[in-house]
Amino acid sequence: MKSQTIFIELDKKYTTSNIILMKPKRLWLLRFFTLLILFVLLLKPVFVNSATLDKSLFTGNKKELLKKYRSILKSKNNPPAQKILILTLIKILNSKPNLPEIEKFKVKNQNDFLILLKKLANIKLLKSRISEKIKDIEEKLSKLKDDIEQIPDNSTKLTLLELQFALYTFTKNRLLKEQAYINSHIKNWLETFYKYFLVVQFKPDSFKNLIRKLNSRYKAIETQIQELNIELDRYEILNDTKSKAIVEGRLKSLLRERDATLERIIDYSIIEKLSEIKKNRAVDLSKIRSLIERLKNRELVRLEKEECNLVIYIEKRKLGSLKVLTKQFKFSVYNILSSAWHFINKPLFSIGSNGVSIMSIVLALLIFIAGIKVGRIYKTKVRTVNLPKSFTESTRVVISNVGFYIIIATTFFISLKVIGINLSSLTVILGALSVGVGFGLQNIVSNFIAGIILMLENSIRIGDYIEISNDLRGIVKDIHIRSTTILTNDHIEVVVPNQTLFQNSVVNWTLSERIRRFRIPFSVAYGTKIEKVEKAVLEALEKSDLNYIRDNPAKKPMVVFTAMNDSSIDFNLDVWVSGIDLIYPRRTTSKFLKLIYNALYENNIEIPFPQMDLHFKNELKVRKED
Repeated sequence: MKSQTIFIELDKKYTTSNIILMKPKRLWLLRFFTLLILFVLLLKPVFVNSATLDKSLFTGNKKELLKKYRSILKSKNNPPAQKILILTLIKILNSKPNLPEIEKFKVKNQNDFLILLKKLANIKLLKSRISEKIKDIEEKLSKLKDDIEQIPDNSTKLTLLELQFALYTFTKNRLLKEQAYINSHIKNWLETFYKYFLVVQFKPDSFKNLIRKLNSRYKAIETQIQELNIELDRYEILNDTKSKAIVEGRLKSLLRERDATLERIIDYSIIEKLSEIKKNRAVDLSKIRSLIERLKNRELVRLEKEECNLVIYIEKRKLGSLKVLTKQFKFSVYNILSSAWHFINKPLFSIGSNGVSIMSIVLALLIFIAGIKVGRIYKTKVRTVNLPKSFTESTRVVISNVGFYIIIATTFFISLKVIGINLSSLTVILGALSVGVGFGLQNIVSNFIAGIILMLENSIRIGDYIEISNDLRGIVKDIHIRSTTILTNDHIEVVVPNQTLFQNSVVNWTLSERIRRFRIPFSVAYGTKIEKVEKAVLEALEKSDLNYIRDNPAKKPMVVFTAMNDSSIDFNLDVWVSGIDLIYPRRTTSKFLKLIYNALYENNIEIPFPQMDLHFKNELKVRKED
């Protein structure tokens, strides 16, 4: 049998996903060329003369490196960029690391201690900046090394890249020295800082007036900034670039002054907190942190946060970590509660001159819910209390319903008053509604009123299984003001207007109990004993694990003889079902039909089908006899 070749073609090109069945000779040829290609790819670095990193540009002692750089600098063919890099390298080698010092600083009063606090905060901020720079340089070195190894050895760009690599290396080494120096001294600096704290006398009362003046100045600057922003928008609309530039300059100057004022307020507030700590009191820094968030200069924000961290360090050293954590937890809870109280009492919107807050809305809802509860209690009491014989049952229902609606209406108007709605304005609203009803809003209003009545009466509740027509029944998923959503057994959501439920008859299968009687029809052939049919079906039902009521004598299952048709005698199995099976009638009916069919089959009871007997007369024979 000849071998076949199958090609799978994509865009008229053969791809690696092709399934190829070839002759043996061609298959060996294909394998040979594949191995050859792989061999060439593997040996590619050997044939290509790639460059390697010249480590002599950044390794060795200082004198050797400077000598080498100067010799490179004297060569005639140096491009300008290469000269700049060499001069920068020489400058780095001749310079000393920038190492901070605070030991020589003497603290005599609270102002000196504030300066020391800022110095130490700057050192901690410098430490974090150094870590960020080292990480950035390491990424650049890795990328630069890959670039050097990929270019040819004779490339003119090679020396430039190697010098840049050396520059990054020296910068990284310099930063590592600064980082190591700070790490080795930071503990001693913090200890010195704490010792000065124990010695210095803090007098926050001496600058209370100054803080008051700074707060007034800050508010004035805020007002001026708002005015300048409005003016800036006006010039931008008018396209007046000259006036816009002047205003922008004034705005930048005010923003700088604003940050400087805020910084001074924060510094004096920190002195107040340090004075409290010295009296063995835990402090809350939330107000200071809120002031820090108002600063526009991001670097200043970082510095002030480090200062707050130093205050926390002193607090933990002075009071102990456990006490500080306990106090901070109490402050946090208090701040959360106060913020929540402020938030719920803050006006969300206004109705006339009255502001409506979350608190007023919640209070109005509570009053309205309490009114509904009181109305229901009243309704129950009126229907159960012993009234004079002159009161009929219908009168009792009318009194209970009218009183219930009066209580609901009263609490509704009280709730509106609590929210801040002027009740006198309701006349205008009702007048507008009456005009709207006259122009075609009758259906909306009727659905609205029907929805309220449905919700208050509880004749149809969420979760009830109702039947509106033969084709529409399901579970009530939600009752809205205008409509009610029903989920059918086919998982289809049907939106029904409330007026339909209010005006038409609705079958509620689960209003008081989740119990329903199912009538399961079945037929047997003529000649079958009725007692045998009843016994077979009921015994099978008793032995089954189907869900139906078994122990209630009033709801025992029954086999009822219903009719004698042309081809069969008909029965119904009347069985009471409860629980989840109630809301799935087709599924439940199917279960009982299966049981009946199996019971009849096992007892050899014939299930009939429509049939007709035809009788033929032999007319020819009759004529001969005549």
